[in-house]
Amino acid sequence: MHIAKQANVLVVLLSFDLIKKEERLHPAVVITNDINQALIEFKQVFTDVCAKNPQAV
Repeated sequence: MHIAKQANVLVVLLSFDLIKKEERLHPAVVITNDINQALIEFKQVFTDVCAKNPQAV
């Protein structure tokens, strides 16, 4: 469980770091205790940000 929580925080931080580059907050960034949901949210955010800002990758 501890590892899952750490991974969840990492996903949120990675998502937020990408979004900060665009200086906006993405509505898909949510804090959840479910690591699978966190990964789904991250994938959505990552895909969206990369599509709109390919040089950020």
